[in-house]
Amino acid sequence: MVNQIGRFLWQITEPLLGPIRRLLNKLLGNLGGIDLSPLIAIVLLQFLSMFIIGSILIPLANGL
Repeated sequence: MVNQIGRFLWQITEPLLGPIRRLLNKLLGNLGGIDLSPLIAIVLLQFLSMFIIGSILIPLANGL
């Protein structure tokens, strides 16, 4: 059961974290086992949500 949950979580997060992990490895090299990709993904998702809300949803709401 635990293995299935772990596999499921890996499958849904790897499409986002994998490319970030590879880019960080190229730019920064080995960080001694520290994986910064979840932190970068959170920052990117937060920025995207602020961009979508600020530039798309708020102007639409003001136009109504």
